[in-house]
Amino acid sequence: MPGLKNSLGWQYIQKTKFSRHNIYSLKRPMIAPCGVFKIYQNSEMISLPEPIKLNVELCSLINNRRSHREFNKQAINLEELSTILWAGYGIREKKMGFYFRNVPSAGALYPIEIYLISFNIDTIERGIYHYFPRDHVLELIKRGDFSKELTQASLGQGFVSKGGVIIIMSAVFRRNMAKYSHRGLRYILLDAGHIAQNMILVGESMSIGSCPIGAFFDDEVNQLLGLDGEEESVVYMLVFGKKV
Repeated sequence: MPGLKNSLGWQYIQKTKFSRHNIYSLKRPMIAPCGVFKIYQNSEMISLPEPIKLNVELCSLINNRRSHREFNKQAINLEELSTILWAGYGIREKKMGFYFRNVPSAGALYPIEIYLISFNIDTIERGIYHYFPRDHVLELIKRGDFSKELTQASLGQGFVSKGGVIIIMSAVFRRNMAKYSHRGLRYILLDAGHIAQNMILVGESMSIGSCPIGAFFDDEVNQLLGLDGEEESVVYMLVFGKKV
């Protein structure tokens, strides 16, 4: 069994460390940048309502948060979905040419893209959608019930398609790594964590349970979303549903 120091993750951390001696001399690959937003041209767009104005105690939400794998049959409504998406990745202001969102991101580059697969959302049909934060809208990618495909791609974890929606985060690698090079992957994964925690806590405030998922067959999920797995690849998933 290989030791810790033979693992790819450990080696990556060592090779992307900054020190006072190497920070300005590290070799950087030349990576062309890309745009800040991904847009699905000519897709059907669904406008999201204004997010719900919540008045809740943060410490109580943190204390009550649990991972949920059982959900009732009540649908998540569009206002609740709008609130979760806005809290996690919504745009708060535009300043000096940057779109600042409700989570931190290195260089305000925001390399994460948000997709969702709807199973039980009031007023919208089952299908795969992309969240376009600039206009706070959903872009329809595919209609249909993808519960079987998603369950199989999630190592057979059946609960992933039993909630109201699964939110999937992908990384557009060059959007960050054109500036931050090898170390940029650290920042991309940090971004995903920031987004997830905002979404989970806001869901908790509306009695919507959630469960983060890191175990999945990457390229099967990529294929489901229509991603190439190289320029853009799935990094994290979150299931949301009404609590039992």
